[in-house]
Amino acid sequence: MTVVRKQSKFSGKWGEMDLPLTQQELDEGLKQSWSANPGIGTKHMQDIFPQLNADQREFLMSGCTPEEWNEMFAYQGEDDE
Repeated sequence: MTVVRKQSKFSGKWGEMDLPLTQQELDEGLKQSWSANPGIGTKHMQDIFPQLNADQREFLMSGCTPEEWNEMFAYQGEDDE
């Protein structure tokens, strides 16, 4: 397990996530990712890290935690009742 600390591209807040990867797996995978290395990497996160769920991959790409994502995209409208 590797604890990853990233700053959110959306809010600027720092977050941490414990990922089921070794530091070497993380480093090697991020080198291949087009989202982590624009213009250099060529692979999608879901192809590089199939063992991670969508929240974990989003955190690697943007630093956005599931809680922050829910805050940003939570439905703010009135109840349908």
